[in-house]
This record gives sequence, C-alpha cells and structure tokens, in this order.
Amino acid sequence: MSRKVQYKFNKFGIYLTVAAVVAVFVFTFLVSSKQTYQIKRPISYASDVIWSAGHETGDLNSVGDVGSSEWQKNQGGGEYNSGNADAAITTEMAHTGFRSAKLTISTPNNTTSGTRLFRWKEANSYRSLYYSAWVYFPVQYSLTHDPGSGQFLNLMQFKSKSMGGRNDPIWGFYLQNDGSGKFKIQVGWGWGGVTLAGPNEGNPVGGKWYSQAITSIPVGRWVHLVAYLKQSTGNTSNQTVNFDGQLKFWQDDTLLFEFNNIRTGYYNNTTYQGSSNCNPPCDSPWNTSSQWSVNNYSDGISPYPASIYVDDASISQSYEGTGVTTSPTPTAVLTATSTPIPTKTPTPTPTLRPTPTPTRIPTPIPLPTPTVLLLEGESFTGTGVIKSDLTASGRASLKYPWTGTAKAGVNISAATSKVYITAKQDYCQGNAKMTVKVDGVTVADNVEISNSTSWVDYTYTAAINPGYHQVSVAFNNDRYVSGVCDRNLYLDKVTFR
Repeated sequence: MSRKVQYKFNKFGIYLTVAAVVAVFVFTFLVSSKQTYQIKRPISYASDVIWSAGHETGDLNSVGDVGSSEWQKNQGGGEYNSGNADAAITTEMAHTGFRSAKLTISTPNNTTSGTRLFRWKEANSYRSLYYSAWVYFPVQYSLTHDPGSGQFLNLMQFKSKSMGGRNDPIWGFYLQNDGSGKFKIQVGWGWGGVTLAGPNEGNPVGGKWYSQAITSIPVGRWVHLVAYLKQSTGNTSNQTVNFDGQLKFWQDDTLLFEFNNIRTGYYNNTTYQGSSNCNPPCDSPWNTSSQWSVNNYSDGISPYPASIYVDDASISQSYEGTGVTTSPTPTAVLTATSTPIPTKTPTPTPTLRPTPTPTRIPTPIPLPTPTVLLLEGESFTGTGVIKSDLTASGRASLKYPWTGTAKAGVNISAATSKVYITAKQDYCQGNAKMTVKVDGVTVADNVEISNSTSWVDYTYTAAINPGYHQVSVAFNNDRYVSGVCDRNLYLDKVTFR
C-alpha cells in the first residue's frame, strides 16, 4: 500500500474513532442523567392556536417577540410573584422537548405566597377562547392553613380589572383535599374581595364554592387542564354586567364543570394593558375584562419549598385536548345553579348529572416478567398521605399518620402464590401493626412492623388467581405522645409473585 493511500486510510480511521467516542459520550450522558429529557415532538395544538408556550427559549423575564419570554410576548402577559415565590425555566422536567416552567413557593408559618404566569392580550381580543396547560405535581402536597380562615391552592384563574381600579380573581380553579390525601379541583367564584354579585342572576355578592367528585389530580404524571371562557358583556348605558357568559373546565378530556348564564368579569370599556398591543382593538365590544393565569399560589402548603411544573400552555379558538382537536363527550357534567353559597362551604353544590361511564381499573406498573405485579403505595386511596422518599421504589410512599385503611385495585394476568408487603414504621412505645387483605380475605393479620430505618419485605402465602383484585392495607394501632413520639406506618409497595 502506498504511503499516500495509507495516510488517507489512517486519517479516515481517526475520524471514525472520534465520531464513535462522541456518540458513546452523548448516549451515556442521556441515559445516565437523572433529569427527564424527551425528544421534541410537535404538541398536538389545535389549528387555530393564537398563542402558545413550550418554554424551549429558556427565558421567562425578557420582553419582546421572537426569542424572548413566551408569556411576555407582545407585552401581553408576564410573571408576577408575591411572598416567597419564583418561576423559572428548568430542564428537570418537560412534557415535550427539554424544558418547562417550574413554579416554586415556600410558606413557612402559612405565609401566603404565589407565582403566576399571566396572559391578557388574547382575552382582550377575543370574547370566547380555550385556555390550556399541562401541569405536573412531583409529590403529593397537603394544605396546612387553618380551614376556618383560608386554606387554598390557586392553580388557575380568570382575574378582572374594574374601571375603579379593582383587580380580582372572579373565577378560580383551586385544589382541595379530597378526603383520601389527594387533591381535586374545585371552582371558586368571587373570593378575594370581589364586589360583583353573581355568578348567576339573583346571587348576592360573596365567595361561593363549587365542588366535584369525579376525579383527583394525579401525582407523578402530566395532567392536562383546559378552561373555556365566553366573556359576559357589559351594558354601557348603566355600566353593569349581563348574565350571558359561559365557563367550562376539563381535566384530561373529562368535563368537570359547566356554568351557563354567568358573569365573568367587571364592567370595563377602557384599555388597561396597552392599546398598541391589541388586535382587534382592546376596547372590546363586550365591555368586560379578563386575564388568565396559571399559578402556584397558596396560604400554606407542605412540604415546602413546593414546586409544580407547567408546560405546553396554549390559547386557541377550539378545544385543545390531550390528543384530539374536537370537544370530547363529557362523562359527567357539573352545572352551576343560581342558588348562592354565602360562606366558604361546598354546599349547596351544582347539580351533578352523571352519565354511565366505564369503571376505571388501576393499571399496575409492569415488571420484566408477567408473573410479577407491583402496586406502589402511592397508588392506594383512603387513609394516608403520599410522602416523597428517594429510598422507596417509586421515590414516594404512603404514610399512615393515623389508624385506618387504604385500598387499590390490580389486574393480575397470571396466578401468583406470594404477596410481599414492603413497609416500615415510626416507632412509639411499641411497634406499628398492619393487616393485609385481598378481596376481603385476610392475608396478614395484625402483623408487627419491627423496622424503622429501612424498607423490609414481609412475605405471605396467598393463592391469587388471574383477574381483577382489591387489595387493602390497614394500620391498626396509631399512637401519639405529645413531645415524645408518634407511631406511623409507611407502605412502599405490594408485590405479587
């Protein structure tokens, strides 16, 4: 082989070697990284989206158009913080792409704090719009403020500014405890000092709550929230607001609320956010004002700092679903009534008109072999609260702070003969005791949990046939000695083999 040919061959080999090393490095980095990265795929936006935020620009603070903060684009919105709060772009989590907005608050001593991402330009320009965002809760939080004087977490809202200068949350989508340690969406009208009577004709001034029992907010996965707002109109002759608005709210394509013949904002026939940035003109022909925001805003939340993630937000003229662009058929509809609720209480609630729906059966987390099935403790409902725990199999566990039972359903595809309960305790003048049942049949009765520092598998023989089964784990003997100790049970997982 000539020296010239040999040189070219060696040079080509060096290029191949360098390229291979770079490829291995990049692959190893992506695989070993603890952060959640996803290949950017087009989010299924509706064809008539007029604004969106995928957070890939990596900026929440600059003002402008191309290459700057999507929330501040055209000076039509922005980030607003109060108390101990901040929002930032992060690569820790993403619905699509590599980035999302991370909204963080800290509420020591129940200090009210909030960070809010606003858009108002689109609401100034279009009377009827769909407002949507994907939201991710990394752990199960709990509300800590005294419910007698507050206790709220505002996740989404429509504020309105009056000609007299008030700027209030006319409609808000709040989180409330659902009784099983989880959050569910409730709708609030008129809280925060709103001076407008409503929402329906004949209702007095004052805050009102509307609840639902259809679904809870999931933890550890993205949830899609969509609100449809048709703004009510203002009467220029007497500067009053008509009862001709409409509000709907979906969670993961399930319609939770529908309010008709309502007021949606204060009377306002003036521009209040820069007339040069409105197209059509800001002096809307309907003469009311609205501002939409996604928030992490609470008067007490634990554990703190408390962060949620927001991604792929959009405002469009048609329904923006989880993968479809047409309005889904609701499984249940909660319609607001004209009956006022004068105090902070969930009754009277809007009339619930359920339609037949298939029973939702929890899907177990798949393991490498079909004869092994796993139920994470955080998938159980009933007694208990979900706690973040990096030593647990799913980085979270179910804590039983008091005596009670939690249940979960599982589909088993093959017969199993063993049940493994992975648990631990907080010791207090005696060990915690648990009882485990499958389909009401006792598998482990009043078993003592002897370990307090690490997870231990408690193994029991039980012949389980293929099919759907209900599993319950009960904490039998809570004990609390003030200033001394507090006995608790922790459930990491239930495994079938």
